[in-house]
Amino acid sequence: TYIDTIRKLEDLNNVVALSATIDERDEFAYYTKNIREMIDAEYLSDYEIHIPIFSDDPTHVNICEYLLKHYRSIIIYCSSQKEGKQINKLLNKLQKGSSNYIDSKTNKRTRQKIIKDFKSGELPFLVNVEVLTEGFDAPITNGVCFIHAPVSTTKIIQVVGRSLRLHPSKKTAKIIIFCVDTRKRPHPKEHLMSEYC
Repeated sequence: TYIDTIRKLEDLNNVVALSATIDERDEFAYYTKNIREMIDAEYLSDYEIHIPIFSDDPTHVNICEYLLKHYRSIIIYCSSQKEGKQINKLLNKLQKGSSNYIDSKTNKRTRQKIIKDFKSGELPFLVNVEVLTEGFDAPITNGVCFIHAPVSTTKIIQVVGRSLRLHPSKKTAKIIIFCVDTRKRPHPKEHLMSEYC
């Protein structure tokens, strides 16, 4: 198995670095493992991509209502502190105690309390800006939601990885990306497309 391979490398007193996004460089020997193999071997959770399609440009209220209706144990990724705070405020206005917010300015004690509440399942949504990208381990995470998808492929991979930890309550992780259908329709409706990967 890949763990046996890593143990052999350790016996040679080499440094073993594990990363989903590490760049290949000539001076290192690389051992790679395909994510599908890791899912099939049940080291990681499988995932689905959910694309809620709105017929009109959704407001943050529409997005929050949708999330509250369909999901739980979701980490929400926002592009700015202003947007993150607004999403958190709206979630709590619609359903008291449903969300909390962290960013780089959140003090350590507050951050630890919020993360503890999320990991225990008490907190359905955790809104964050530029914090929970790599190295964050909360197996209860049922999925991640991009309010705005990052431009960086590396960041997308890191964020998706937050939801792939195995947990007894999780069948598949949900990757949620909102979309607007700009075509004119006589009766606008909201649709949900799901692609199984």
